[in-house]
Amino acid sequence: MPNKRPGVKNEKQYEALKDKGMSKERAARIANSPGASKRGGQKSHSTSSSSSSKQGGTTAQKKALAAYNFRLREEDRYLGSVFVTPAGQRQVEAKTKAAYDACIKLGMSWQHGL
Repeated sequence: MPNKRPGVKNEKQYEALKDKGMSKERAARIANSPGASKRGGQKSHSTSSSSSSKQGGTTAQKKALAAYNFRLREEDRYLGSVFVTPAGQRQVEAKTKAAYDACIKLGMSWQHGL
């Protein structure tokens, strides 16, 4: 093992993380964090996130949810503009409903972020 670095508390873990391909800065940050030796440098998983990439589900469900969220934003943008026509509004709402129905068809519910 190389000489001890002044800013690294857990030299063994630091070297292992560097061998895995982490940058020096990130490896040192993990090796110096409290309780990192118990977790092996992994996240503590104590925080929750509503991001679809961190929620469970298949790839198809994640793509369908992303498409639905995109359609919702498009609908909000369109309905917030001054150039709204009844035909255009129906068309935008139909696309949003189609994306929602695709999510439902994949067995998704409010638990998936709908």
